[in-house]
Order: sequence, then structure tokens, then C-alpha cells
Amino acid sequence: MGGELNYMNRLKKSISEKYETDKVEINIKNKSELTVSLVDSKFDDYSPAKKEQVAREIGKLAQELREDKEPIKTGVVNFRDEENYGIAKTSSTVSFQMYE
Repeated sequence: MGGELNYMNRLKKSISEKYETDKVEINIKNKSELTVSLVDSKFDDYSPAKKEQVAREIGKLAQELREDKEPIKTGVVNFRDEENYGIAKTSSTVSFQMYE
């Protein structure tokens, strides 16, 4: 499990640096299903085509950092917009596939 945790940390750091945001969440299921959530309002103004491009770039990065581990079979990038209103929180998500 240490290998997966190390991989997730490296991937999160790489995404944070490339897209200049600390609001990155990463989840891996069954060692081959990757979900990356970008929870930063700066992505709200991105067009769907630009978001799809970002998702593909993250997918490529995810494979490159994978090294000799089992390859990622499916991946999705969620662009999540969250608003906190004291006791209430709203959230909306748009998802794009990393791979065709």
C-alpha cells in the first residue's frame, strides 16, 4: 500500500504544480481506477474543451508517474465547484474522461 500512497502523493504534487492549485483530491480504486478532483473555482471559467484537455493531460501524467505498477485502466477528472455558506455547503461537479 505504501507504493500506492507514494504514487498518489507524487501525482497530487505534480498536478498542483502544473495547474497552480493546492485543491486537488486523488482516489484510486482497485489499483486501476483513478479519480482526480480539482476543487478550485479558477477552473469554472474553462470551456468544456479546455477542461477535456486538462483531463487528458492529467491522464498522461498519471500514466507517466505510474512506472512499473499496474497501469491505470480508467480515469476521470472532476471539476468541482464548492461554496460554503456557514452551515450549508453547495457543490456542483463536471466530469471528463482521462482516456478515450
